[in-house]
Amino acid sequence: MTGVLGKFLVMGVVLSSIVACSSDDSSKKVAPTGSDTYSCLFAFSEGGQADYSALRTAKNAQTYFEKEYNQNYLDAVSAASAEATMDFVNQTDATVYKSELITTNLCSSNLFATAKDMTLDVEARWNSAKDTVKKGTILGLYLPQVDSKDYPSLKNSAAIIIRENTNRWTLVHEFMHHLFMLRSLEQGYRDDQLRSDLSKVSAEVNAIYPDEDQPLTEAQALKLAIPLAKYTKIADTFLVHYFLEEMTIEATLKDAASAGSLKYVPTGEDNWYIAVSAQKAVDLYAGLAGEIANVAKKLPSNANAEVMALYDAISIIKKRKETIDLIQKRFPYDLSTQGGALLTAKAHEHQGCAHEAEGEEIMKSIEKVIRKTK
Repeated sequence: MTGVLGKFLVMGVVLSSIVACSSDDSSKKVAPTGSDTYSCLFAFSEGGQADYSALRTAKNAQTYFEKEYNQNYLDAVSAASAEATMDFVNQTDATVYKSELITTNLCSSNLFATAKDMTLDVEARWNSAKDTVKKGTILGLYLPQVDSKDYPSLKNSAAIIIRENTNRWTLVHEFMHHLFMLRSLEQGYRDDQLRSDLSKVSAEVNAIYPDEDQPLTEAQALKLAIPLAKYTKIADTFLVHYFLEEMTIEATLKDAASAGSLKYVPTGEDNWYIAVSAQKAVDLYAGLAGEIANVAKKLPSNANAEVMALYDAISIIKKRKETIDLIQKRFPYDLSTQGGALLTAKAHEHQGCAHEAEGEEIMKSIEKVIRKTK
């Protein structure tokens, strides 16, 4: 993805209709004809009012991977109806748009029929996101606020796009992306700057590496150690904002639903989406850790600064892996025994569009650094 689109942090959710076994049942579960969005489970007005007194207030909470968000805003809609939730979200520098219905012969309610029609620029971005999804149907998409003449609708408001006949979980999931982004911006996160930094350090690292199939020398390892450590930290920041953010949202909302604070949403036990997001992150972290180990073993004993830089990078990876393991223990799913996944809105399992576009772009960049040096 090029131009301004490459600078977007795009988050989305997908409803897939492929077949799977659950982790605690060896029998095959076959997807019904048509996709069940569970839009009939709760009526549009079923639930409480949003707590509008929370608007323009902040109580920063920290969740998995040290990610922060405004707890007041989530609490304000946790027990609200879909109608009140949408109205509240529309007052938080975001606009909820509706997209076309999901085709289904199962019970279907046009739950979000009163959401705004997509503007031409938002619809173009929605259509582009749909094209990136190879399997399944997009349920929702988050587009951050951006100052660009190509996207006038996003100048003063982020966009949350949801299917007209999806359910409140999708809306709250996308709202969480918005809350994480708002807090990240307050903390100085700039996606375009990090992309630039990642590209520059990647070029620096790749320029030092030996030619393919050539062993790494001590001199090259000395030059490579600090840039590789820097690259690992930048890559980690992106992973936290992409694959690990998807894990975080699903786990945080599942925690809230289990505790009874998040209401009027479908419930389910399938943790496929958490497992898939985790696996992508784990693979990339493992590759980076392997490169760090390869470089470290080539360093001379007196390379104190280089060793410490690599140690700090490995410590970050270790910390992330510990949190990934914690989430997967809380929400287990064995990908190795699954031939796919029956994903329904009831089961809360959603594949992120970012993983099909910007996320995959980041993966390719990181994979170029993972050389498996000798």
